Amino acid sequence: MRLWKKKDQPLVLITGSVIIVYIAVILATFFWNWGWKGSEYIAVTSLAFALLSFVISFWISQRTKEIAKEEATNAALVQSLQEEKESIGSTGLTLLRDGLPKDDVSLRERFIEGLVLAAIFSGSDRARAVVYSVLRDNCQEYGPEIAKAIEPWDDMFKQFEPFGLNEEELNLERGNRRLGVLKTILK
Repeated sequence: MRLWKKKDQPLVLITGSVIIVYIAVILATFFWNWGWKGSEYIAVTSLAFALLSFVISFWISQRTKEIAKEEATNAALVQSLQEEKESIGSTGLTLLRDGLPKDDVSLRERFIEGLVLAAIFSGSDRARAVVYSVLRDNCQEYGPEIAKAIEPWDDMFKQFEPFGLNEEELNLERGNRRLGVLKTILK
């Protein structure tokens, strides 16, 4: 529903215009004594509702296509943060240039989670540098959301410390190191 609210003003204007025209026609018939019968009022009302339903269905169809395209683009961007270093770097640069979404909290949280995943799992220092830049640039404004995305990973890595597993069984050193770097950069 969040995407519908962005551009619903034209629908309101068109609907309002049709209703105003309908009311004007009905009032004109009374004031100028056109002598319409009941069936003629029904015909005009039916025509008004038919036009209104056509306009609304056309607008909904167009808006649905826009929503599908926008959501597919956003999903592809989030997905690209989980792919190869070139995709991570390219998406990171896009987010550096355009910034994180301001209006859509859910989408912004998905981007932040993807960036944190890329910071921990990416093997490319260059891709991680771009990811760190995006997170650092947005830390002031979205610090609590970024901390919320980091916390589960920190907890996950710490839960295995009491077991005393050796490096062959479970080696989380690199993940802990990358998580530490991310926390240091965001301070």
